[in-house]
Amino acid sequence: MSGRFPESENIHEYRDNLFNKKQMVTENETRWKAGLSNVPKRSGHIVDINKFDAGYFGLHYRQAHFMDPGVRVIMEKVTEAVMDAGVNPSELKGSRTGVFLGLCSSDVENRSLMNQKVPQMFGITG
Repeated sequence: MSGRFPESENIHEYRDNLFNKKQMVTENETRWKAGLSNVPKRSGHIVDINKFDAGYFGLHYRQAHFMDPGVRVIMEKVTEAVMDAGVNPSELKGSRTGVFLGLCSSDVENRSLMNQKVPQMFGITG
């Protein structure tokens, strides 16, 4: 089992925040500026969204830079869930094991694909 939640690095911190009645939905403008018509005044934010070990996953650092942060988090959390199950992820290499997931409607799509002055070959694959 694994997860990442607003103001919580993992499921244990999330549990503790719930039990301690910590407010995890805030008026925080770190990613979106207030006043935009499609942005709620209060929202939940994942901490340290930009931290990612591209080398661990065998990704080029530029590809990881253009990758949607949500995809990076999913990769990390799937790995943690496999480890939590008592399985070494390296033991799955070459096995008939699949992990299927999806992500859509990203707020970084415009940044990674449309707002580049110089075309980036990692935009789509990221």
